[in-house]
Amino acid sequence: MFIINSNHIYLYNDLSILSVHNTLKLDNDYEYIQSYQSDFTDIINYFGNNWDVLELPFYYIEPPFKSKYDNYRIVDESIQILDYNEYLKNSNTTYCIDFCNNITFQLYHIFKSNIDMWLSKNDFDKVFQLTNKFIENNCSDRDIYLYICIYGVLSKNENLIYKYIKYSLPLAYNYNYLLKYIK
Repeated sequence: MFIINSNHIYLYNDLSILSVHNTLKLDNDYEYIQSYQSDFTDIINYFGNNWDVLELPFYYIEPPFKSKYDNYRIVDESIQILDYNEYLKNSNTTYCIDFCNNITFQLYHIFKSNIDMWLSKNDFDKVFQLTNKFIENNCSDRDIYLYICIYGVLSKNENLIYKYIKYSLPLAYNYNYLLKYIK
């Protein structure tokens, strides 16, 4: 078990306005994290009730490029970036942002493929759960709104269709059964 340097790991979460860090209210996050305690029994066995993470070995992951951003200071045990524009231009920062965007893009398209598959298999509960989760997390994409409108038709929930149809335009124009809901 190691503590891994996370300078680059959490970069995208701090930068993206759509990240969980910036969009959700996490007042109960500690209780949620506690629900995973059984998955970390090796840590419990290691620490017992005294979780002194400074006792763990430290493993530093070198950034992908040699040019390191070092224009920061530590204030109250937190890193304060002094020139954010310079930081964003750093090749390591750019690499991390691009890498995270690529992963996010791929994962998002897997989710949308899953919605297509669930629609084709009449698994409407899963369609609703995932599309609604996207909407709750401020993911504003016409495809997602279109999926929830299709779900509304199939589940006979007209209120849902009227609520989201305007956000699915112009895509909804391609579906005859949605035309009557477009104002």
